[in-house]
Amino acid sequence: MSYAICELTAIPLRAEASHRSEMVSQLLFGEMAEVIRHEKEWLLLRSLYDQYEGWCWKKQVRLLDNEEGMALREKSTAVVTDLFGEAQSTRRNILLCAGASLLAFDPKQGTFQLGDEKFHTAVSVTHAQSGTHPERITWYALKFAGLPYLWGGRTPFGFDCSGFTQVVMKMVGVQLPRDAWQQAEQGLLIPFFQQAQPGDLAFFEDDDGRIVHTGLILPGQQIIHASGYVRIDPIDHYGIFDMASGRYSHRLRLIRRFL
Repeated sequence: MSYAICELTAIPLRAEASHRSEMVSQLLFGEMAEVIRHEKEWLLLRSLYDQYEGWCWKKQVRLLDNEEGMALREKSTAVVTDLFGEAQSTRRNILLCAGASLLAFDPKQGTFQLGDEKFHTAVSVTHAQSGTHPERITWYALKFAGLPYLWGGRTPFGFDCSGFTQVVMKMVGVQLPRDAWQQAEQGLLIPFFQQAQPGDLAFFEDDDGRIVHTGLILPGQQIIHASGYVRIDPIDHYGIFDMASGRYSHRLRLIRRFL
């Protein structure tokens, strides 16, 4: 088995082996993937973080052999919590964004290692932890308010709905799958809207009953979600109410708690 690691700020994973193909997700800096298949200049990758598959241009990742890949998988990981930051090595500067993974991070020195390359950074990070207070989740989520929507996006340059919730939860040590319908199968089911708390995830259905949207519940019966942009709207037992149009934009299906 061989592996790949993202050494750029973020790279696209595409539905097919073509630059013209839609972006279905992204790998963030420091995230690793299994290499499933080679096809000319393209690699079919399976992300180790969420098992999502997509095609990546071979020039945008560093390939690892099995031994190196397995060793990196055992390294402790810190997650960037600033919207953007910078890291420097003797070879280059790299832009980091929220959700990036820093392997073998030394908080005292502000350093992390990628292969034989040592980086220095002053970004804020967090480590995987349990018992995170919901206030911290909502604080992280609100950092992204006003940022653009992007299909397949997982960065402050653009999020889709489930990419947004996945990255926010990554920042507090909760590992979620990639798509909204997959996320809706995890966590603790909250049976009534009145029992929902800030930090819970709400999931919404289309006319066929399929989970097609998600967002994070805020205090005061509000929700932050990526729809056109990362926005804050009122929510009740029926769904998300769009103040501009005067109607409900998304119909509530269920609520899940992850902490």
